[in-house]
Amino acid sequence: MLSSTKCGDGKMVVNVYTREEGKRGFLVRLPSSSAGKGRMKASFFFPLSQIEATFSEPRQGQDLVYLNDVKVVYAYREMYTDIRKS
Repeated sequence: MLSSTKCGDGKMVVNVYTREEGKRGFLVRLPSSSAGKGRMKASFFFPLSQIEATFSEPRQGQDLVYLNDVKVVYAYREMYTDIRKS
């Protein structure tokens, strides 16, 4: 994860660095608070978090595609709370 920006209700644009394609942008649909637990959450998309994700190939002329499934591999939890690391 490089960065994330909320856009509208329940959507987010995330910039990710991938092994195969380098820096790439994706759209993420965030469920409402009452909808399915265990799905994608905004907390999955903190900068520098390592994630595994699946997405469909973009259609011709389409720059951003939706992430289908996201799993957090490693989250740097102390980065935001430890003053020595900032």
